[in-house]
Amino acid sequence: MSNYILVGKNLSKNYYDTGQTLKALRGVDFYIERGETVGIVGESGCGKSTLLKLLTRIEEPTDGEIYFKGENVTNLKGKELKQSKKNIQMVFQDPSTAFSPRMKVKDCIAEPLKNFYKLNKMELSQKVNELLRLVQLPEDYANRYAHAMSGGQRQRLGIARALSIQPQILVCDEATSALDVSIQQDIIELLVSLQKKSDLSIIFVCHDIALVSSLSHRIMIMYLGAVVEEMYSKDLNTNAMHPYAKLLISSIFSQSMDFGAPIKTLEGDIPSPLSEIAGCAFNTRCSECTDICKEITPELRVIEEGHRVACHMV
Repeated sequence: MSNYILVGKNLSKNYYDTGQTLKALRGVDFYIERGETVGIVGESGCGKSTLLKLLTRIEEPTDGEIYFKGENVTNLKGKELKQSKKNIQMVFQDPSTAFSPRMKVKDCIAEPLKNFYKLNKMELSQKVNELLRLVQLPEDYANRYAHAMSGGQRQRLGIARALSIQPQILVCDEATSALDVSIQQDIIELLVSLQKKSDLSIIFVCHDIALVSSLSHRIMIMYLGAVVEEMYSKDLNTNAMHPYAKLLISSIFSQSMDFGAPIKTLEGDIPSPLSEIAGCAFNTRCSECTDICKEITPELRVIEEGHRVACHMV
């Protein structure tokens, strides 16, 4: 654990409503090193955003533990929790709804600074200008309103706000999905540049597996609240072993694709997260399913360094 800046152990999250229990996350292990980018992909509802909410302490885990630099921070409260949250900051999905329409850009960036530091008016102004330059926005944007900026500019503003209190981990929850493709690449290049400058760790969640693999050192693939495979991004096209992971990868556009071939589709029903899942959660849609897959939940086991798979057939 000493090599990792953030670790989640056996993280689970249940939501309760009208006598029912929705199991959004089921025993997920997570880790990230200093200066590393970990990408998390999967279908809507697989638990990606829920995992981020637990790691950033926006929500509390139903079960499991979270460690930051080897210290158990799961049960921190009050001032200790506030200081812990400073280390991990989030960039949200939709930049158009992430800022108050009544606050100028300088006030949006200054708000977290006021929460954690005692700065006078001049120091705040200098820090705001410094952060605008960091994300490649002109200093005169400080007196604008966020709603008057483009989507890409607002997302740069979101990154500036998140970095204002010098976190060691930046969490991006679908931070490019609301942007045009050309703007997405600009944001990716900005994140890579920022990481090189400050040895920042980045957790990047997205439904676009090609985009995630281009940015990440390591990638986690989730299905129905659990991790089914984890590997280095450079090995994604050649070493994927889980049937669900292989299907996701087959959907990535490439010049070598056979456009006349039938499109691979997933058949079968998705198990309800409101009910107990017997065996592998993917067994109802898997073409390689056998009896053991329907009865016993596969462990996420190590295949080789950096590569873990949860599948009985591997």
